Amino acid sequence: MERSSFTPAKEVKPAQEVRSECIDRATQTTEGISEVNKKPTVRNAATMTEALSELTEQACKLDADEQPKFKVIIPNCILHGAEHKKNQQKIKWLLFDCDNTLVLSETLAFMASFDLVNEVLEHKGIGHRYLRDELLVHFMGLSFSGMCRKMAKQFNFEWTAEDESRFQQREEDEVIKLFRKDLKPMPGILQVFVCIVREMRYNIAIVSSSSYPRINAALEKTNLRMFFLDKYIFSAKSCLKSKACKPDPAIYLYALEELGVKPQDCVCIEDSRTGVMAAVRAGIPCIGFLGSCNSRSMQDQLCTDFHKDGCAAIMWEWSQFFDILNVLEDM
Repeated sequence: MERSSFTPAKEVKPAQEVRSECIDRATQTTEGISEVNKKPTVRNAATMTEALSELTEQACKLDADEQPKFKVIIPNCILHGAEHKKNQQKIKWLLFDCDNTLVLSETLAFMASFDLVNEVLEHKGIGHRYLRDELLVHFMGLSFSGMCRKMAKQFNFEWTAEDESRFQQREEDEVIKLFRKDLKPMPGILQVFVCIVREMRYNIAIVSSSSYPRINAALEKTNLRMFFLDKYIFSAKSCLKSKACKPDPAIYLYALEELGVKPQDCVCIEDSRTGVMAAVRAGIPCIGFLGSCNSRSMQDQLCTDFHKDGCAAIMWEWSQFFDILNVLEDM
């Protein structure tokens, strides 16, 4: 699939709401860049163009050792068609899962959960003990609470609110500790967000089963925090009284209500079957992301499962994202 490097074209003037949110991101949220990199924010930029230019320049310098050459990839059809399509745009919001979609977190989270999962089984008098590979096979896409509820059904024990309180905070503390030490962004995601901010065509939000402290730790460590306003980060654990995690669609339905948009105004990106099922049940077109799979066989199986679960499109890497969006806009 042929792509071209991004070069700034004539400024695309989006709807007022989109422009307002982009200004917020280019001014308010770049404080995160300043704190991490000791660079000035863009609060004093004279124009929107200058603000976005400075935002891009600072983003390009993040993690320079790991990303020595910053190259933004975006299809020609987006560059040359943006002005024509701005009044016809169907997709207004991009809703991102966080774990293993924006950041490479699933393996770290499972490492943090491994000992606790087996401790839960010991606490309940169950003789079985999981190996690390077993956890990935049986519990991919589930939160720690979801893992424990699934084990409770499988091994026929009661998972109480007291159990939840006893183990949950310990698990989250361990996960956040590992995130702050070793977490990395998904390859290509920083470039995608810079493109989104510069083009000003889409609003963006995070919709996750994880808690807000965990999401925030992930975004801060990977230098993605600057792209999201607090009010557009939706956490099932932090926002919902029921704490219902995916595949329950509750967090997506909550996000739609808070944003005041219809499912057809959005596209979401998910890396797991539980996330895809939550989005589909909420009526939101979903892109299934395979970039976090550890092997080709896992990719092939998950690709098949995503099709069965109702994904609108399948994506292997973030460099394909804008091509897929363009196709979905025309559907």
